[in-house]
Amino acid sequence: MKHVGFVSVLLCAVMAGVWLGCSPGPQAAEESSGWRPMTPEQYAASLPKDVYPDSRGRLPLVRREDLDEEGKKAYDRLASPNDTSLAGFAGPGGIGLHASRNRSESGVDRRLQELARLVVSREMDQAFEWTVHEPEALRQRLEPAIIDIVRYRKPLTGVPEKEASIIQLGRELFEKHKVSSETFARAYKQLGARSLVDLCDFMGSYTNTAIKLHTVNAHLPRDRQSLLPPLGTQLPSNWSPMTPEAYAASLPRDVHPDSRGRLPLPKREDLDEEGKKSYDSHMSPNDTSLAGIAGPGGIGLHGSRGENLREATRVSRRLQELARLVVAREWDQAFEWTVHEPVALKEGLEPAIIDVVRHRKPLTGVPEKEASIIQLGREIFGQHRVSSETFSRIYKQLGARDLVDLCNLMGSYATTAIKLHTVDAHLPYDREPLLPVS
Repeated sequence: MKHVGFVSVLLCAVMAGVWLGCSPGPQAAEESSGWRPMTPEQYAASLPKDVYPDSRGRLPLVRREDLDEEGKKAYDRLASPNDTSLAGFAGPGGIGLHASRNRSESGVDRRLQELARLVVSREMDQAFEWTVHEPEALRQRLEPAIIDIVRYRKPLTGVPEKEASIIQLGRELFEKHKVSSETFARAYKQLGARSLVDLCDFMGSYTNTAIKLHTVNAHLPRDRQSLLPPLGTQLPSNWSPMTPEAYAASLPRDVHPDSRGRLPLPKREDLDEEGKKSYDSHMSPNDTSLAGIAGPGGIGLHGSRGENLREATRVSRRLQELARLVVAREWDQAFEWTVHEPVALKEGLEPAIIDVVRHRKPLTGVPEKEASIIQLGREIFGQHRVSSETFSRIYKQLGARDLVDLCNLMGSYATTAIKLHTVDAHLPYDREPLLPVS
């Protein structure tokens, strides 16, 4: 699988030189642990057997002639001198060229999409999303026995190979923050490059949903039993729905009874025209979002709209880069961190704050807005819940719109981490990793 050619390696080296165009920050020099750049020959010899020298990952570079017209446009953007993706073809953009152009074209059918959603919900301990989608998974003919294996993290003995490869991939991504060669080969054999990258995108999308639901502490309706118990426990057999009064009394003080979350239901009159259309679709009897307006769709109405969230949001680039580093740290994603630390510095993020994130130091002395973002990320990815205190702190600093945008940005960065870990993306031969990962 590994195609080693001296010309390819040299090409890789040239691309690497153009790739970032800036040297590591001063903290990298201070914390160097004996790292030295390798020659292209040494670098090629050091790569794992399943990593291609040209792409520096487990998937080869896509050939332009193999793409459809939309794919060719994406390819040309990456090849352009004005490309803003930082890593070019040997990064998330290049990985994305393997994917389907939209969900309807994906080779990952609805049954396997629902399996992936349950895997993410289990790994993120997201009971709301699991409970909403387990019935849908059953409607898509996902076997109850497989659902129970995911629910209780049982061994994969007897699970069909394709389903087992998806479950194992999710477990390694979320628990270990890396994907073994064996697990990648297994998933690749079952899915192929296109569907595997599609699966990563689906898992990233579901992670985005989990981030928002955890942030607002979304509660199920009073007559819905949670179908995802805490790890090590069984579903209670004596559950019964609460009365409306008992339910209202049981909600935490910062949860609104109408939205069943920490953000109120948005008012239609406060939305722009696009928001009003989305609002009406969630209120329609034909709404297909499953949770309606008291779910991820309703939360999303608080956020910015537009195809490019980075441009539409009011969250500054400096804080966007902070959020990206927080996600990279919590996911142990050294490639993404190393690419974006120079960008964060360029956007004015202070080296001292970057070091707090890098080494998970206490937040003493960090300004309130930055500290609230770091703490939110630590709780979401480390504890799979967000405390009332942390929500109150960040809501005070950002407000509803910017907070929802921040959650969506974190979900986007988590999607990038999922893809980079899956293909085991390597930095260029002359780039020192700026994130210590064990």
